[in-house]
Amino acid sequence: MRYQHKQFATAILVILTLVLVIIFCTAYGKENVATWPGLIIILVIGALFYSLNISVSDSHICWSFGPGFWRKKIHLHDVASAQIIQTPWYTGWGIRYTANGWLYRVNGDTAVQITLKSGEKLCLGTDDAENLLAAIEQINK
Repeated sequence: MRYQHKQFATAILVILTLVLVIIFCTAYGKENVATWPGLIIILVIGALFYSLNISVSDSHICWSFGPGFWRKKIHLHDVASAQIIQTPWYTGWGIRYTANGWLYRVNGDTAVQITLKSGEKLCLGTDDAENLLAAIEQINK
């Protein structure tokens, strides 16, 4: 492995925790069966999106959320270029399609935009953009 980094979804986890507390406090002491599905959904979202894991090997760039959810991989020979970009706050977190292509992000506003030889673009949100870009460029020379 040439590069490996895990970024924790601090903002997502804080927001989900606040929502859990609000739901729990409003439902506490009441027999409200409808509360449990909401709590379970929030816990599942937190378990799936608690981090973004990115790795670069000699042949591939791989990324996944949390425990390996939504695992994706591209071959380095398919990469035409890569650059660091700033992503606007309103593009959100998780998996989104944006003007810059598919965005995979759990925190922050920095991403590495990868343009494939096919013209397709994707962005990997990271708090370690310089090192990720250097790993891609070093292998892709």
